[in-house]
Amino acid sequence: MDKPPHSAVVATEHGLPLDSSSSSTRPPYELLPIPLSADNYAYALYHRGDHSVVLVDPAHADGVMAAVGRAFPDSNDGQSLKVAAILTTHKHHDHSGGNGELRQRFGCPVYGGEGEGVPHATHELGGTVLSPSDTAIPGGWHVKSMITRCHTRASAMYLVTSPGGPTAEFPPCLFSGDTLFYAGAGMFFEGNAAEMLAIVRDVSSALNSGLLPSSTILWPGHEYAHANLQFLAEVVAEPDHSAVLKAELGAIEARMKAAGTGVRPPFSLRTSLLHQLTINPFFRADQPALVAWADRWLASSQQVNGKEEEQEDAVKVVATLRRAKDAWKQAKKQ
Repeated sequence: MDKPPHSAVVATEHGLPLDSSSSSTRPPYELLPIPLSADNYAYALYHRGDHSVVLVDPAHADGVMAAVGRAFPDSNDGQSLKVAAILTTHKHHDHSGGNGELRQRFGCPVYGGEGEGVPHATHELGGTVLSPSDTAIPGGWHVKSMITRCHTRASAMYLVTSPGGPTAEFPPCLFSGDTLFYAGAGMFFEGNAAEMLAIVRDVSSALNSGLLPSSTILWPGHEYAHANLQFLAEVVAEPDHSAVLKAELGAIEARMKAAGTGVRPPFSLRTSLLHQLTINPFFRADQPALVAWADRWLASSQQVNGKEEEQEDAVKVVATLRRAKDAWKQAKKQ
């Protein structure tokens, strides 16, 4: 019987041991999720052939490099690991804080969205979800950049494929920063609900047309899966999705219990983009059940200010989901 392929996702210290396989049995390209701060994630894309990494949102230079060094120690010939490039989804410090130190240390290019003002950016990338900008970056990785104005004025998502092309072991990766999450979406700091709706509609269209491969894995910038699912179960409570939500919550809570108190569940944030079309209500904002829920929530919360009546139903749903989530979070703190 053939040996199954090695996973292209490397287990980190937060609940799973680092892989102990020899370098000869490990794949040529690997992805390392790196937990930072309370719920942030950075990522490292490792190219075994030239012992280099591309970093995504490295908020803390030392913390990121320590995790990378443990996962990918110097090769047998003594070659030191190098940072080939940095992809930054947006300007906020919890995603860009390590850019300056890492660029100074490794001389690597730093990529950000066009017009975003990412700290220490050397290259700005444009493109939209439906018309992405193709870029070949150092290390041989292929990147399609997509400007997603909403969380910030020119935040970007990056669709990354390995130098060897997409495979079952290393499918395309969509790094979404603070725009899309497992079962949720980010805050609209420099945008609005209509812009977020346009983003999720474009993502759906891109999946349906094949512009975004159906095998794409979503890698967000924060671990919000458990909180988002709790909010959906407690506040939105869609009858048609209760069984799915219960199963998702149960799986994540089992991982949390197995990992131990204070330890993030390993890879609860990993999800296929296709799965999000089902579980994430922002992708289903035009469904009548969600429109009815938004009307009920606005009425019960006395949040109607007149503007909602003028909005397209789907925009109202997106805006209400965001407001209701914020209210739910605030109530949890009290």
